Amino acid sequence: MHPFFYRSIPLMSDTVDQSHDDALRIPLVEETLRVDKVAVETGRVTVSSAVRTDDVAVHEMLESRSVRVERVPIGDFVDAVPPIRTEPGRTVVSVVEEVMVKRLRLVEEVHLITEFRTEPFDQSVTLRRLDVTVGRTSPEDDS
Repeated sequence: MHPFFYRSIPLMSDTVDQSHDDALRIPLVEETLRVDKVAVETGRVTVSSAVRTDDVAVHEMLESRSVRVERVPIGDFVDAVPPIRTEPGRTVVSVVEEVMVKRLRLVEEVHLITEFRTEPFDQSVTLRRLDVTVGRTSPEDDS
């Protein structure tokens, strides 16, 4: 269909143009424009992904803390239960028993000794990465 359409205009007195040179102008035809929109495929996009793995060596220094239990026999009599005490790097818990004469005998002390250790750590780990590829195709490639 052609985008230009013609229509006739009825002659009325207000459509007549009388210019200053005394010439009479009468419009006979008027053009109008109609525009239609149509979606046109100009191409397609494809997206593909792939997982890529890389082996990476890890070298770190790891700190660890452990507690060693050391039992120290005492055998002394005391008037009250000694409180738990903390010394640098160790915690001391007193173990008492009540004997028949209503006295407390300090049987032993349990020493909880905190030890710190730093060790090298080496291990190979596999890291995964997702790679994405975007491609374009024109509509002529589909046929």
